[in-house]
Amino acid sequence: IENIIKFIKNDPKYLEWKQAVTGFKLGFLRHPEFEFFTRQSVHFKGGLACADCHMPYRRVGSAKISDHNLMSPLKDDLRACIKCHPEKTEELRSQVLAIQDRTVSLLLRAGYSAATAAKLFEIANKNRDKDFDRGLYEKAKDFYLEAMYRLIFMGAENSLGFHNPSEAGRILGDSI
Repeated sequence: IENIIKFIKNDPKYLEWKQAVTGFKLGFLRHPEFEFFTRQSVHFKGGLACADCHMPYRRVGSAKISDHNLMSPLKDDLRACIKCHPEKTEELRSQVLAIQDRTVSLLLRAGYSAATAAKLFEIANKNRDKDFDRGLYEKAKDFYLEAMYRLIFMGAENSLGFHNPSEAGRILGDSI
């Protein structure tokens, strides 16, 4: 995420939208799953690829055929997971949901923090004509953008943190 943020912040052509409350131009972060998953996640270090979990094979006679109904293993009763994990399906489901619940909780806290900061920038922008410390404003803006991009990254990531729980916690903790 740090490299993505640096990339966006260093090239104005990636600033694609203007945030209404702050007036800041920001870039979109799209489909961060690959970067998130490959950041030393347990399954990546175990040599798995996306298709192993999201397109598990089925036996048709003597042939193995990948399921092309790309979806969450949760929607397929964790059929892909039980090939490697000996736990019962319900135990695995509980682990996945606990990770996702923790991530959503952090996502909500980060979102609330970002919204609070955005309102403070709105107030600061209305009072620019008064005694205004421009250096402090720019430093605060930089912190805000760093936090906001982390929040956007995690909001765009489709696993709700499951693909890499420790990285999700790090990113959202830094955002907060």
